[in-house]
Amino acid sequence: MPKFDQIPLSCIFWEIFFEPSVPVSMNPHEDTDAPITTLHYHNCLEVSVCIEGYGILFLGNELRAYSSGDCIVIPKSCPHRSQSAPSTTASWKTLYIQMDMLGKLMPSHGFKFANMSLHQFNLSQSQPMLLSIDTILQECHKRAPHWQSQVAGYLLLLLTFLERNKNVDTRLGGGNYGDRQPFAPALNFIAEHISDPLPIAELAKLCHLSEPHFRRLFKRTLGVSPKQYILQMRIELAKSMLADTRKTVLEIAYNCGFETISAFNRAFKLLTASAPLEWRKVKTG
Repeated sequence: MPKFDQIPLSCIFWEIFFEPSVPVSMNPHEDTDAPITTLHYHNCLEVSVCIEGYGILFLGNELRAYSSGDCIVIPKSCPHRSQSAPSTTASWKTLYIQMDMLGKLMPSHGFKFANMSLHQFNLSQSQPMLLSIDTILQECHKRAPHWQSQVAGYLLLLLTFLERNKNVDTRLGGGNYGDRQPFAPALNFIAEHISDPLPIAELAKLCHLSEPHFRRLFKRTLGVSPKQYILQMRIELAKSMLADTRKTVLEIAYNCGFETISAFNRAFKLLTASAPLEWRKVKTG
């Protein structure tokens, strides 16, 4: 059994600096499986695309799974952090966009995107948008003549696509971060030990609450019971592994904390309306 002594998550400001008249900064990087103990937030919009790998995301108030092809749009001042699956790394391409500056450069367009909301969707079938992100990164690196105009144009194309195609998930960003901060020790522990037994009584101890009080507050604040939340998280991770690994269904069930394959199949079908192998076939062709 794991030890229930996880440090509560803190949140720090991580300022992104921009060159004069350049509304974008770039940050290709890799996630590791190092434990998350601190979230951060920025002074700008962040658009990140997972190029390879899968893992766990803290986004605003929620703990989610991610996999290759996922695009994450993170508004200014929204706490977040990501972590790859155990013993793996994950590669990301990240753009930081200063919306106020973009609005000044393109006053007839930029203001439309001032309130971009937090959302997550898959870009694996949207090659033009992946090409736009690559072009922005290349233009910022090469700095050929008129590169700023090229960057602004491709940013407008990218943001227009994101705004038109967003499908805001109600599990992302509901409520406010402060309301859910008391549950940070439990949420972090769930992320770190998703394959282990997760007794609700022990999660309550992490938050210094009695079990009945923890259950009531958790459901009132997050909209689901602790048991339902853990089940959703396990299935989200299982979906990522089905799409991005060659692991068998039995291996995935074990890695996601299910004691039997039958229990995994029942839970997966309950939340997705399809069996794991059927879901994999649809997603991978």
